[in-house]
This record gives sequence, structure tokens and C-alpha cells, in this order.
Amino acid sequence: TARHGAASAGVAAARVDKRVLSRLTLVQAQYGANPPISRPPEECAKLARRAVELWPADIMARTWSARREDFEALVGSSAAPGTGLLEADAPQLRKLLDRLRAASAAATATAP
Repeated sequence: TARHGAASAGVAAARVDKRVLSRLTLVQAQYGANPPISRPPEECAKLARRAVELWPADIMARTWSARREDFEALVGSSAAPGTGLLEADAPQLRKLLDRLRAASAAATATAP
């Protein structure tokens, strides 16, 4: 029906809008520490997290955000690499898996 088609188009447009907003937010995080903007690193990290919130499946935003949960979303678990957003043969998989292991080790070292 026409009504269903319009509703589907609206949902698709909202999804696209969030992806665009995510990318624009990520650009602010990536270039925010550079003049003339010069945002503090904490603000850039907050912007990167917001980009992930807007588009959780965005590999670029997850890579830039670089939290343990982002690495897990990208590579899967360290026990089952290649089960995340990245393909098992993605060139950056090994690097991100190493970062996940380092983040896991750091979290274990700081746990009480």
C-alpha cells in the first residue's frame, strides 16, 4: 500500500540521516584536535562515541572510537576472531585483534 511504502521510505531516510550524521560527527572527532578548532582529546573521544551511537555498524567510527567494546564489535571476541563487523580476511583484522587483546589485558590489570 501507499501508506506502507511511505512509512518504509521514512524509516530508510531516518537510517540514512543517522549514517550521515554519524560521519559528520566522526569528522569533528578526527579533526577536532587540529587548529583552528582545537578541541581537547576528551571532547574528540566523546564525539567518536556519539558517532558509534548514531551508526553502530560503522567500521570507521568503531575503529576511531577504539574502546574495548568497539574492538569486540569489529573483530568478534579474541577467542573467535572474524565474527564481528569485519570480514575474517580484512587487512586490519590482525591489528584490531591485537588492540582488543591489549585492551582486555589492561582491563584485567586494573580490575580489583
